[in-house]
Order: sequence, then C-alpha cells, then structure tokens
Amino acid sequence: MNRLKKIINARQYCYLLANIFIYTLILASSVWASSDPTQVVTADPTTGVAYTDQTIEIDLLYSVSNDYTQLNGLGIMIHYDSDVFAFQSFKYTASNAIGLPYIDDEQTEDDDGDANTDKTITLGWYDHLSKWPGESLPITLCTLEFTTNANLSMGDISIIHVTSTSTNVGYAFYADPITITIADPDQWPIISQAISDLTVDEDANSQTIDLSSVFSDIDNDDAAITKSIQANSNSSLISASINDNILTLEFLENQNGSADITISATSNSKEISDTFTVTVNAIDDAPVITQAISDVTVNEDADSQAIDLSLVFSDIDNDDASITKSIQSNSNSSLISASINDNTLTLDFLENQNGTADIIITGISNSLEISDTFTITVNAIDDAPVISQAISDVTEDEDADNQAIDLSAVFSDIDNDDASITKSIHSNSNSSLISASINDNILTLEFLENQNGTADIIITGISNSLEISDTFTITVNAIDDAPVVSQAISDVTEDEDADNQTIDLSAVFSDIDNDDASITKSIQSNSNSSLISASINDNTLTLEFLENQNGTADITIIGTSNSQEISDTFTITVNAIDDAPVISQAISDVTVNEDADSQAIDLSLVFSDIDNDDASITKSIQSNSNSSLISAS
Repeated sequence: MNRLKKIINARQYCYLLANIFIYTLILASSVWASSDPTQVVTADPTTGVAYTDQTIEIDLLYSVSNDYTQLNGLGIMIHYDSDVFAFQSFKYTASNAIGLPYIDDEQTEDDDGDANTDKTITLGWYDHLSKWPGESLPITLCTLEFTTNANLSMGDISIIHVTSTSTNVGYAFYADPITITIADPDQWPIISQAISDLTVDEDANSQTIDLSSVFSDIDNDDAAITKSIQANSNSSLISASINDNILTLEFLENQNGSADITISATSNSKEISDTFTVTVNAIDDAPVITQAISDVTVNEDADSQAIDLSLVFSDIDNDDASITKSIQSNSNSSLISASINDNTLTLDFLENQNGTADIIITGISNSLEISDTFTITVNAIDDAPVISQAISDVTEDEDADNQAIDLSAVFSDIDNDDASITKSIHSNSNSSLISASINDNILTLEFLENQNGTADIIITGISNSLEISDTFTITVNAIDDAPVVSQAISDVTEDEDADNQTIDLSAVFSDIDNDDASITKSIQSNSNSSLISASINDNTLTLEFLENQNGTADITIIGTSNSQEISDTFTITVNAIDDAPVISQAISDVTVNEDADSQAIDLSLVFSDIDNDDASITKSIQSNSNSSLISAS
C-alpha cells in the first residue's frame, strides 16, 4: 500500500488536502514512436473512482489508426495489483476470441513498467482469413469486472496497464493506462445538468434559473444540496441572488459585457461548483424620461405658459441635445393649443374654455422614442361680461336734439344671460355739457344749451357681480348762435295824438356767443305806417303817433349779430279820441270907418271837426269886448 501512495502526483495530492475525494485521471501514455499503423485499446473509463470492497466494470474498446478492419487479430495482457483488485468475471464482446482469459502472475517484474502490478489477464482474438474484426470501428472487445479490497484507504491509487502480446504484422500497439482512485464512500455532489451560458440584450428583464436539477448527490438527498453564489466576475453588469433553488439574475441598467457566475453546491460538507457565462449585448437604448412634465392647473382664460423641455428626456447612449421633441397628441384641442419651438412647449389656453386635456410629448433619439404624458386642468371661472358692440363716439353740433342709444347689445356674458346685465353710468367727465341718464337699456343724452366741448361717458355693465366698462366720447361742436330776444318789447297802447315815445332796445336782444353791444337793431316792418312812424337811432326806437290816427300797428324789430338775426314783434294800439273842432279858416280882422255899414261874415268854413260833420258845428258869440262899439249877432 505504501507503493500506491508514492505514485500520487502533485495534482492528486492537492485534491486530497482539500478533502475533495474524487477520481483522478492520470494518463500514462505508452505510445511507441513508429510510422506504422497502430492497433489501439482504450478503456471506459480510463479513470475511475472506486470504494473499498466495491465491484467495478471496465470496458476495453478497440480501434485502428487507419480504420482498417481486415486484420488477423490481436493479443493483449492486462496487468493489475492484486493488493487492490480481485478479478471477478469476464465477458467477450468482439468475435473470434481465442478461448477464455488466462490469469497468471506477472512472469517478469515491471514488464509493464509498473512495479506495483503483480497479476495479468491474457486475452486474444484471431481470424486466419484476415477479416478481423470485420465491422465498423471502434468496437468493444470485452468487459472486465474487479472487486476492490476492503482494507484500502481513501486516496489510494492503482493503475491497470494493457500491453500487447501480439499484433497484426506491420502494426504497432498503443493503450491508455486505467487509473482507479479509492474515494470516500460518501461521494461528492456532481453537476448533473450544467447551467447553460446565457446571452441577453442590454436592459433585459430579470431572469430566473431553476437550480434544483443542476447538482445531484448519489449518497444524499438532492433536495438537501445548498446552493450559493461563489463568484461573480462582473458585479457592475449582473446582480445575482439565490432564494431556495431559484437563481435570479438582474441586469444592471445600461450595462453590457460578460460575467462568469460560479454557483457552488454543498452536500454533507462536500461541494462542487458550476460556472456559466452571461453575455449582455450592447443595445442603443431608447431615451428615457428624466424629469417628467408636471401636471398644469390654471383658471379659465389664463395667460399662455411656456415649459422648458430640455431636461425632460435623456439618452445614455447619445447626446441629449440631439433629442427632438414633438407633440404626439392633444386630447382636447378645443381647450388647449400646444406648440413646440426648439425646447420650448407653449400652451395657449383657448378663450372661455374649461376642462382637462392630456398632452403627450414624444422625445426621439436616433430613431428610438419615449413619450411623457401630463394633464392640464383648466378651472371654470365666471367670466366678467365683455364689450361685444362698443358704443360709437358721438359728434353733434351745439344745442342738438336729445339722443337715445340702445345699450342692449353693448355687453355680453358667455356664462350668464345677457338680458340680466345691468347698465349704469359710471362717470361723465363734463356734466355741464351733457346730461346722461339710463332707463332700462336706453341711454339718453341731453345736450345742454349753448355748450360745446367734449365729454367721456363711461357705461358699466354688471353681470353676477362682475363688471366691464365701455368709454365713449361725445364731441359737441361750437356753433355761433343767433341772438335771442332776452327782453321782449312790450305792446304799447296810447290815445290818439299821443306824444312821441322812445323805447330803449339795448336789452331787447342778447347773443351768448358775441358782445350784446354789437347787436344792430333795425325796423323790419311796420304794419300801419299811417298810424305810426317808427325810427331807430342807436339803441333808441322812437314812435311818432300820426295826428288824428287810431288803430293798431305791428312793429317788428330785428337784432343782427355776426350775420345772424332774431326779431321781436310788438303791437301798438292807438285809441280813438273825439277831437274838438278846429279853426279851419280863421275870421279875418275887420277894419272899417266909423259908422260903416253892417257887415255879414260867413262862418260855415271857419270851423271844422275831423271826427264829426262840419255842418253840425254850432256857432255862437262867446264874448264881445266892446259892446258899446260893436253889436254882433
């Protein structure tokens, strides 16, 4: 047994130190340097593990280097150590065997080059027609059965050699030695189904691998084999973990390359490991959302908003500045108008609209894309009324007639009934020019007399406590007004043959636009110039009543100022008066001589009465100053 231990080479010795008692392959090649074709015998297994007091089977296989199958035959001798093995049985498989195997002691020590072997088994096959083996190669020559001795120690190694006793003429011989290692009866776990190498693309989903069938242990329950990750050559690529019999592989984001994962299996303090390779192919990743666009909430009719899109998307494989942005969809274009210029998204909130809209923005990088959706909420607001038909400015001349303006269509309210809008005068910048008032929907403008200039009128519409105002301007053009009668001339009533009258005209007319002193007065008409003679000098009207005339006359006086005029008519009434008779032909003085003859004087023409018949005038002697001189009758 000491001889067996001496041949343990360095590799086997290391295994023993690690308490890994598995069989070891030792190839003690016995190839002769020859240019001849070679008859070859190999064993299955060429290396094996055996336990003390255990039966093992060895198959001997035959082949020829030139694959020729028409030979005479072959003779071989099997050399083994009887301290290790006891020959049990033999079974020929190839045809043309020469008798039973012959078991004997080695005739010459070390005739196989191994001083440990001491027993031989001689076998042979022969065909005198040179047609052996006559079938396709390789073939199994025979099966040998040995039993190991009970007193062997774990780690003992014994080599079975095969030599030739005879070969076909012109053929060399070669055979591998058969190495048997005595192992611990509690065998090591083995790899029954090796984990296959794995190839995935970058950013692949996690994968799980069932380890329950990877390892087995002939001496123990496979379910009791514990698995662990012994090594991961690239933990920046793969994160590996085991839970029960499930190996989970997580592929770290945006990483590519390869990693060797070694899984260790431990059964009854003995272990074995299986290594497999994970290859992660580099993939041009689609861009990702780095800063999602926040939802937007505004009130109805809000100002436009600009949103910077430069940081919304990123691409780990390409330049972020090259990512193009576009609007993929707008779920409510009647609420929001959206547009993109470079990296700026502009949101226009359509007038008087409320509700929600989902906007989807797409980022495209190197033909790969990602989309971000955000929601815009526009709160309903009771809008103030608006001016739908502004009141037109008004231009009129001074002293124009009143105007009425219909206000019913001036204001409107999209949220309420227009008929419910109340109108009021908010302000009047010139109340000395315009008097303004509202009744229902009618605005009345009253132009104050003789006033000109401008006034701004502000009309307010109120709907549901919200209001709007409309301002319009009234322009009143200055007009040169005609003079007016400020103190009408009073009618005049006088008796016939009244004295002349004068009337002061200075206050009769006035002109708001000019100097009253500049008003010229003139007599426009006199309806009865046989009754009245009228004349004006400066501001004095003189009325002269014509003698013995009565009746009425209408006198019209015109006031003229800056070529514009006004007239005032008054009536003169002259009452009729019974005038005393008048001397129409006075009696001439009489001069006579004393004692002259009586004289008769005709009195019929002496008196006349404009108002009565002259014949009705009675004459009488009123007095005679010297009745002693004259007697009159």
